[in-house]
Amino acid sequence: MYMLALASGTPSAIMDWNNNYGDNPDRAVCFHCSNLPKHFFNPVDLKMDFQQIIAGTVGKENTFGTCVGHVKAGAMSYARYSTDDRRGVIRGYTGHGRFIDDRLETFGATGVVGDSETAEVV
Repeated sequence: MYMLALASGTPSAIMDWNNNYGDNPDRAVCFHCSNLPKHFFNPVDLKMDFQQIIAGTVGKENTFGTCVGHVKAGAMSYARYSTDDRRGVIRGYTGHGRFIDDRLETFGATGVVGDSETAEVV
């Protein structure tokens, strides 16, 4: 995350990447229960709310303070790295894409990625 923040000059975040955007193989859903930095959000949609997942365990009254809304359209970069400790190597991939102005009706922080370029495997 630090590497992405340095490269972009903006905050970075962790989001789940789901290749399940209906029948469209060129789009993906990015989601997190939140908290994403406010930099990611369309200001019109940004609000402070309760964290829906944790509220089921600890109670809604104990989870206020989560930023939720739709991710604003614009360029994005992604990275995924992990270690293969048995082989002593680091594996990963990076790439560039775009959040597009397509809205999902759910909780948390949501974004739709489209028109992405091919990932660079390292």
